[in-house]
Amino acid sequence: MITTAEMYSSYNHHLSVEITSTDNEIQRLENYLTTLNNSIKQIEDLPSIGVQYKAILNSYKVDKKGIEKKISNLTIKKIELTSNVVTLEEYKFIARAFNKSITQRMIETGYKLKIGGFGSLRIVSRRKIDQVKRRVDWGVSNRFKKQIEEKGQIPFKAIYEEIDGKKVKVGDNGGVEWLIKRTSPYEIFWIWEKVGCYIINQSLYKMNFTKHMKLAINTLASKDPSIFIRYI
Repeated sequence: MITTAEMYSSYNHHLSVEITSTDNEIQRLENYLTTLNNSIKQIEDLPSIGVQYKAILNSYKVDKKGIEKKISNLTIKKIELTSNVVTLEEYKFIARAFNKSITQRMIETGYKLKIGGFGSLRIVSRRKIDQVKRRVDWGVSNRFKKQIEEKGQIPFKAIYEEIDGKKVKVGDNGGVEWLIKRTSPYEIFWIWEKVGCYIINQSLYKMNFTKHMKLAINTLASKDPSIFIRYI
């Protein structure tokens, strides 16, 4: 079970790692700048070469400035977590980091995430998938559709007309079929257990931790078949 406190702790750890990594990069650049400065001092009597070294030095100053801006933004966001009011941009930043961190931990450990009022999020595997009416693998299909368009070809599209108040398929555009069905006899996916829970303003707000997070569990399933035993 992952508590809210653990979620914030995980996010805080994520930021700390980012800041430490950035600190190390800045230190590396500082050391390199010192080396360049020493070199320039030694060749001040050679103007042409000195200009080249100064150009390199200036380019590293730009990189350093960009990194300082990055670490400044991360530090500001870390401090603003204690504020009672956050902007929409800050909220999205926090939500994305939480979603990625928490869902990855659930995949690695098999934990269930329980949030009061929203129920519990867990991973399950579905057995005996209908091989006749197989589900579309939208991630793979959309990537294949993009490849078709990049080649200058037209993706398949059905043509419908309204007849007697109903939409009826009357043909297609003759394009390349791009929908790819799942071939695995098993399927693993996220599920919300919402029995007995009440969500305020559920028509306006949706808790969607798993948005864009399906690739990780599908990748794990393709590499580790035992996942269908661990997640039931």
